[in-house]
Amino acid sequence: MRARDANGLIRGRLVMLSIPISTVAYIALSARARETLAQEIESSPEADEAEDVYADEQPLTIGAVELATAIERLNEDEKADLVALMWLGRGDFDAYQEARRMAEERQNGQTARYLLGEPLLAEHLEEALTILGYSPEDFTVEP
Repeated sequence: MRARDANGLIRGRLVMLSIPISTVAYIALSARARETLAQEIESSPEADEAEDVYADEQPLTIGAVELATAIERLNEDEKADLVALMWLGRGDFDAYQEARRMAEERQNGQTARYLLGEPLLAEHLEEALTILGYSPEDFTVEP
């Protein structure tokens, strides 16, 4: 019998993904670096002045170009996997297959923009991989 987490989800069941784990790890790592940089900028003394000037550019700044490019280079199946993983890690779905089906149905060509708008993207992707039975050692990024 598999252990259940605090949310009642069964942990430790590996699911076959179209997207390589190393790619998910790269995107999570890039998103975390972007989140960290954004927090550092927000806490700087100049943040208030810059906030007014750059408020409209926020979704596509601070390392987002590289991250958006990495996401847009994925094929449709890999993009659907990535969105499903984010939803699973965020707690929107109890089962990966259900999230994956919904992600496939809702594809609209705006995957990068959608995912970059999620402030905790890295955390959600890492949580989803853990739910699916991948260990942190599996999250390594291949050069």
